[in-house]
Amino acid sequence: MQITGTATVTVIEILHDLNYILTGNTLGEIVIWKMPTMSQHMSISNDAIIKSFCYLYDGKSFYCGDGESYLHKFLMKNLSRQTFSHKLEGPIEQIVTGYDGILLYSFCNNNINIWNIDSFTHVFDFEAHKENITKILYLREYKLLASVSKDKTLSIWDPLNEEERLKKSLTDHKNSIKHLDTCVLNNNQVLFTICDKGELCFWSLDNDVSKITLLNKNMLEDIPITVAYCQDKKHLILVVEHGFYVYEYENKSVSDLFTVEENEITICKYFGDGTTVLCYSKNNNIDFWECD
Repeated sequence: MQITGTATVTVIEILHDLNYILTGNTLGEIVIWKMPTMSQHMSISNDAIIKSFCYLYDGKSFYCGDGESYLHKFLMKNLSRQTFSHKLEGPIEQIVTGYDGILLYSFCNNNINIWNIDSFTHVFDFEAHKENITKILYLREYKLLASVSKDKTLSIWDPLNEEERLKKSLTDHKNSIKHLDTCVLNNNQVLFTICDKGELCFWSLDNDVSKITLLNKNMLEDIPITVAYCQDKKHLILVVEHGFYVYEYENKSVSDLFTVEENEITICKYFGDGTTVLCYSKNNNIDFWECD
């Protein structure tokens, strides 16, 4: 499906419970698309590039971080907007929600920021890394926050514990870390990271955080750019420059390459049904792939 307009899509969020897809772009436009027809349902223009979304699965609202350092709340029914008064010192690249649904976590440069959506305030921030953060992830089962950075470090935080906020700092990566996510392996939650040179690492959270090897580099012909996790708890999508592989990590097996001809993939999302992959590429196309 061709996205209308010339602006590049910067972020995509799939709202599975509402059968909607959210897109934000470089011109500050937010569009709600109705699945499965991908017809445009509603849209609004923001004043700055859209950098991040966070949907709380309440069916009522979502949060958006922009390139002008502001956090906004949008209502699903009419896209009316309310903006937090606190302005950060850089773009809000990512937003995640805590276990209670009241606190939001975001990052800006090398700081982690905490927001309260009940009082609609910026609570506090703290310096988490020596260089810019690239991803954060809230671990609901553990009530902890994980972050990765260009400083090659994976850190685990108890963000509300002022006396002992940093729980673990892992420096085993050889290159800057650009991706962080979680999957379930043998009924246990596992973190995985990916570095600039394509190094893919898995980290067990049982007892203590430790590195485990699931993927041999020789299994792929290309260096992964990013990774998408499927909620079926069996598969990862390993995105390379012009396509993607499906990796079944229980069996440590990799599919043949699914090729997206002449288009570099910049965003990849796995649908919860375990068979459909959404890919957005630089020619402004959203493609849906059946990988069953």
